[in-house]
Amino acid sequence: MARILLALDFDIEARLLEGILVSGHDVVDRVAGADALIESVTRLRPDTVIAQGGPETLNARSLHACDSAGSRILVLMGDEVERRNTLALGVVDRLDAGVEWPELEALVGVSASAHTTAPDGTGAEFEGTSGTTAVTGPMDIAVAGDHGPVNPTPPLSRRDRRNQEKNQKRNKRQSANLPNRDQSVDNDVPRQPRPQRCRFGSQNPDPRDTVPAAGQHPAPAIASPDAMPHQQGKVITVWGPYGSPGRTSIALSLAAAYANRGRSVVLIDADPYGGAVAQLLGISDEAPGLAAACRLAGADALNSTEFERVSSQVKTLSATIRVLSGIVNPERWPELSRARVRGVIDQARQEAEIVIVDVGFSLERDEEILSDVAAPRRNASTHTALEFSDVVLALADATPLGIQRFLRAQSQLMESVGPRCHVATVVNRMRGSVSGVDAAAQIRQVLRRFGGIEEVAMLPNDPKAADRAIAGAISILDAAPRSQFSRQLGALAERLVIESAKLPVGVS
Repeated sequence: MARILLALDFDIEARLLEGILVSGHDVVDRVAGADALIESVTRLRPDTVIAQGGPETLNARSLHACDSAGSRILVLMGDEVERRNTLALGVVDRLDAGVEWPELEALVGVSASAHTTAPDGTGAEFEGTSGTTAVTGPMDIAVAGDHGPVNPTPPLSRRDRRNQEKNQKRNKRQSANLPNRDQSVDNDVPRQPRPQRCRFGSQNPDPRDTVPAAGQHPAPAIASPDAMPHQQGKVITVWGPYGSPGRTSIALSLAAAYANRGRSVVLIDADPYGGAVAQLLGISDEAPGLAAACRLAGADALNSTEFERVSSQVKTLSATIRVLSGIVNPERWPELSRARVRGVIDQARQEAEIVIVDVGFSLERDEEILSDVAAPRRNASTHTALEFSDVVLALADATPLGIQRFLRAQSQLMESVGPRCHVATVVNRMRGSVSGVDAAAQIRQVLRRFGGIEEVAMLPNDPKAADRAIAGAISILDAAPRSQFSRQLGALAERLVIESAKLPVGVS
C-alpha cells in the first residue's frame, strides 16, 4: 500500500478521501499551498503526492521538492488556469480533476510498486518520479497491469534501489566486454549463413558476414554484437553569437541531412532563453521534451524507455528524427542544470548515432557575478553541451556586424569547448549584396587575420527555401532538397562526421 500526501481543494479531497482509506492506503498528510507541500514532502517523503495544478500549489519549487524526495506527483487539473500551469511546468502525470478514485488508484498502485523490488529486479523500473508514467491528455490514464506477487522482503530505500540499479548495469557492462566462450569455431563444421548487415553510413554489406565457399576454411569467429562494447553516438553542438545567425535553422537542416542518409538522429533544443525547435517543426507545447528528460536524469531514472516517451517523432523526406523540444518559458532555465543536461546528453549518445544540440548565444559565466557558488547557472546548458561535444559548429552571419560579433565571442567559445573538441567555423547566408564583390574571399581574409581561422565553410542565402520551410514546419533541406544550400550543407555534414571520427573513442 502507498503512503499518500494530499494537496487538493476541499471538494476534490472529500470525494477521493473515502476511496483512498477504503483501499488501505495511508494518508500521511493533507496540506494547502506550495510552502506547506514542500515542507511536508521533505519531512515525510511519501510514495505519491496528489496535488492540485494551480500555481498556488504547483510551482517549480514544489515540483523539485517532490523529485528530490523521490515522491511521484500526480496533478489534477480543474480549469484552464491549472491546465496551463501544469503544462508550463512540463508535468507528465496530469489528469482531469473529475477523475474517479478507481482510475487514479491504477497510477498510485504503480508508484507503490516502485518501493518493492521484484525477484528479477524489474520492480526498480518504476522509480518514484514525476515523469514515470505517460499521460498524454487530461483523461488518458495508464492502467497498471499485474506485476506478479509482491516480494515479502522489506522495501528498499531510494538510495539502495539506485545503488542496486548501478551495480546491475555495471555487471551487465562488464559481462558484455568479456569474450563469448560459446562462439568457438570448429573447422570441420561449416558456418551457418547470417543475414548481411551494413556498416555505419554505408550501403555495402560487411565482407566479414559472407559465407565461405565449400572447401575453404571459415574466417575467424567474430564476437557477437552483444559481446562488443556499444559504440556511442557523436554529439554536434550548433552555436552562434547573438543576432540570429541561424543556429536553429542550421541545426534542423543538419539533423535532416543525417537522417536522410540513413543515420539515427536525436535533436536537442538546449537554449536556456527559450527554444524555437518545437515551433519551427510544429511540435505541440504540451510535449514533455528536454525539461522532463532533465527531471528524469536528475532522479537517475532516464533510460531508453523514458527517453523514447519524452521525445517527439518528426518525419523528414525519407526518415524520422527524435526531438527533445526546449523550454517554452525562459523563466524555467533553472531546470536545465549542468548535471541534468549532461545526463540527457549521455543517454542521447546511447540512443542515436548523431546527436545535434541547439544551444543559446550567451557564454557568460555567472560565477563571476554571484556569491552563491551552489546556485543554478543561467547558461549551464550551453556550457555543458559545448564541453561534452565531439564537434562544435560555430556559426557566423555573413554581414560585417555578424562577423564582428563572432570574432568578439570566439575567445569565450574556445574556453568553453572540451580539450579535444573539433570546432568548425561556418558562415551562413552568404550574399554579395552585403559584403560587395567576392564576399567569400573578404570574409576568409578577415577571419584569418583577426581570428586565426584558416578553414571556413560557406552556406548561401536562400530566403525562398527558408520561407517554405517555415510555412511547412520542416527543415530548409527538406523544403529545397536540390538547392545549392542543401548540397553544401550535405557536404558539410559529411565533413563533420569525418572530423568526429578522427577523435579518440570516449572523448567526452
